[in-house]
Amino acid sequence: RELDLQLAVASARIGGKDADLDSARAVFARNDDPNFEEAGRYAYTNGEDFCDIGDATYLTEWQKACREGNFARLAESYWRYRAIFSLSAQAAAVEGLGKHRDEWDGDTALRLIEGRQRDESDGMPGLRFGSATHAVTDIRLAMAEAQFAKAKRAFASDPRPGRTQAAEDASHALDLLWQAATYVQGADHPGWMRRIGRRYLEMSKFAEEVRDPEDPILPSHARRLAWFRTILPRLDTIARGDVAP
Repeated sequence: RELDLQLAVASARIGGKDADLDSARAVFARNDDPNFEEAGRYAYTNGEDFCDIGDATYLTEWQKACREGNFARLAESYWRYRAIFSLSAQAAAVEGLGKHRDEWDGDTALRLIEGRQRDESDGMPGLRFGSATHAVTDIRLAMAEAQFAKAKRAFASDPRPGRTQAAEDASHALDLLWQAATYVQGADHPGWMRRIGRRYLEMSKFAEEVRDPEDPILPSHARRLAWFRTILPRLDTIARGDVAP
């Protein structure tokens, strides 16, 4: 199931044609399970465990299904790839899976993945750089790309600099990229950091273009921009373990 979804999403992202998207939708339909949808709504919302329902006795049947086999892992995998597909569709301004509120698929997937990481790390923040790093970073990057595409579409429809929807969306996209950067470390994930940093610099140029010249640059953005400009040229040196000159 996971390989099926992974290949479908990769084909849709790389190809981007209607046939690729339709093929991916068919794969999701083939691998769907009504209990996955319920997991997206209820997992980790009524307790610390994936399958907890607290006082919500109307979820007893779902809890029973949740505790069978490897359901939590399957549901998390489904939501991970569903989020990537939905966000890629949003970036391309095409329909995703046509599910209810699929614009929130990224948040749902992150809640499930980070809930498991919280369980596995036993409250130790350092362990968050673990097996879920790739998945979380991929989703956060997809969220940023979808938001950036939205900003560019807003600017195309209203190309005036200033307090436009494009400026707000561009600022949000930069915040999402920074969130992605905080989940990886340049020493351990130089490829991810390079990809995030380059996109941050590219998106910053657009954000500057749509910003009202009379509005000051946010200090947080200025610091992040300076940080990326400083760290990107040194990533290879850091990854090799050399002493930077």
